[in-house]
Amino acid sequence: MLKYGKRPARSDARDALYATFRAKLAAAGKLPATPPPPWGHGNDFEGEAWLMLGNGPDETIPPEWTAAREGCSDCAWACPAHIIMELASNTGRPVPPFNGKVVVEQYAEYSGYDPTTGANDNGSDLREVLKWWQTKGIRDADGTIHKIGPFVALEPKNLEHLLECAHLFEFVMTGVEVPASAQHEFNEGKPWSVVPEAKIEGGHCVPFMGEPSASELAFVTWARRTLATNDFYTTYNDEAYAVITAEQFKAVTGKDYEGYDEAQLEEYLGLVGTGS
Repeated sequence: MLKYGKRPARSDARDALYATFRAKLAAAGKLPATPPPPWGHGNDFEGEAWLMLGNGPDETIPPEWTAAREGCSDCAWACPAHIIMELASNTGRPVPPFNGKVVVEQYAEYSGYDPTTGANDNGSDLREVLKWWQTKGIRDADGTIHKIGPFVALEPKNLEHLLECAHLFEFVMTGVEVPASAQHEFNEGKPWSVVPEAKIEGGHCVPFMGEPSASELAFVTWARRTLATNDFYTTYNDEAYAVITAEQFKAVTGKDYEGYDEAQLEEYLGLVGTGS
């Protein structure tokens, strides 16, 4: 069974809010202009090369971890790993090795999850995972630690803000409340959509990868790049965060995929007054 794993969204007064300070970016002439679709990422890992990373049945997990091999609620840990993989691909660096075992290990360290019995499989708070990513870092299978700098909280369900922040910061870590219809659509290769009266099954964390068309958005989950309608996002999104990390900048040019350098992004973060 495919799993979820995002705990309910919660507000925090300490967050830097993109919506609050967006006017400052506009006044400074630094509001990012998003290009027309198609644009974005997520096409570098074909088929299921994105890897399940423990968020569903996963043969890369040790056989003795009986429960974890069937899938656990570690989506908030698979999401950063997927972002790190794509950033490496975009910047021409070797893609860090990730597998289900190393991702589940970190979820277990955070939550107390028992990969053998399945006890304490209670999911993760996205803000806590972001703080972990900042301080302890996300570990790949070779033991390399990957960290981020500040993060900015987006206004939930705001599509314009999602597109702007994805263009400015490369990726957005999004949380959605997933209706039962979504797994059926995923299994049939269809975009996630709003299905009337579909019941919410759980919270899920997925990285936003771009805008392949004017009516669809791209995400990565359950080992694949998947699409969702704009209405799906504006209906079910309940939290989202943009981050800055040195890993998004190319070693040769010092710029990211969209052409921004680290000094520019730090200036933007200064404008939004981030303390996160």
